[in-house]
Amino acid sequence: MPERAAIKPIYLVLIAVLLWSTGGLFIKLTTLDAYQITFWRSLLAAITVIALTYKQGLKINAFGMMTSVIYAVLLFLFVWATKHTTAANAIFLQYTAPIYILILGPFVIGEKFHLRDAATVAFCLIGMSLFFVGDLTVGDYQGNLAALGSGIFLGLYIMLLKHPRAAGSEEVGGRSEEDRSVPPAVEGGAFGSGSPPYTAKHWPSIARPERGVAAGSGTKNDASAKAAADGVVLSADPKPKTQSPKTNPAISVIYGNLLLAIVTVPAGISAAPTMTPTDIAAVSFLGIIQIGIAYILFIKGVTRGTRPLDASIIGFIEPLLNPVWVFLFIGEKPAKWAILGGTIIIATVVAHTVAQYRSHSRLCRPMSGKGVPFRQPK
Repeated sequence: MPERAAIKPIYLVLIAVLLWSTGGLFIKLTTLDAYQITFWRSLLAAITVIALTYKQGLKINAFGMMTSVIYAVLLFLFVWATKHTTAANAIFLQYTAPIYILILGPFVIGEKFHLRDAATVAFCLIGMSLFFVGDLTVGDYQGNLAALGSGIFLGLYIMLLKHPRAAGSEEVGGRSEEDRSVPPAVEGGAFGSGSPPYTAKHWPSIARPERGVAAGSGTKNDASAKAAADGVVLSADPKPKTQSPKTNPAISVIYGNLLLAIVTVPAGISAAPTMTPTDIAAVSFLGIIQIGIAYILFIKGVTRGTRPLDASIIGFIEPLLNPVWVFLFIGEKPAKWAILGGTIIIATVVAHTVAQYRSHSRLCRPMSGKGVPFRQPK
């Protein structure tokens, strides 16, 4: 009997992003407030991710807890923003995270700031400013500011995932296991809404798989083979790297959601007696499917061979579809200035992503005979 053909990794990424894009719709559908939504969404998300990843361990250290706190804040801010302003404003303004990474990266994780980064920051700031133009209510301003806050904390979260002290990291060629298997684009839906894919400089660099190992082959017990299958460049540094115990790459997602569930228990419990079938269905979908299942699908898609550039570009479907679903099913129409501002932000980040990817690709190639990619001398 022939084996069933496996779903291609890139399709797993696409499905995950489509699920992430429904966040705004289901937050808008429920009559619950931001605190009540957060309790049920985070509780169910934590349970789902634990059930699917507990075999990888649940240990966490102090740095991991700090990362989880930041993740929890960005989750709540996105939900609060979506309830107080349009879904388009909430998702587009969250996508300003790259400018905070570019500005703070040199101080937090030691990444250089280039002239082209200044252009990205400038265009994103122009796009951001357009969200505050026009006839806005107090609620619009509050929601927009919360969305900006979610972008700031998302930027901090991504940088902490790349930090050398990232919780329980296992160093492979100078990159942690968490940095390899959970690229910044992953934890979005996972993040406030879905998974904002950020610039290629915040992904592991790309190279061809080592000789004799097919991308996505799933070869076990071989760090270099798995890294190649994941599209990761291993360091050419012959010095052995210190290895620490491998940790669950979803650890900050688990503890961030658990933290939110604990903090919002009173609001969630008080809402239980009055929850409608629509409320129950909406928060169940948000927690179990839109965060939990989507996160796992994205992880599998990336680690089985989807190129970071492909995953990033597919990821931009989320902010484009998020307001579309809300418009189609609820009738919420974003302001013209917001549409223009969002277009500028998304176009700028896409252009920066492609430029950074090409730059990294030119600098990386496999070492002859060894199969270990390294940076070409300048």
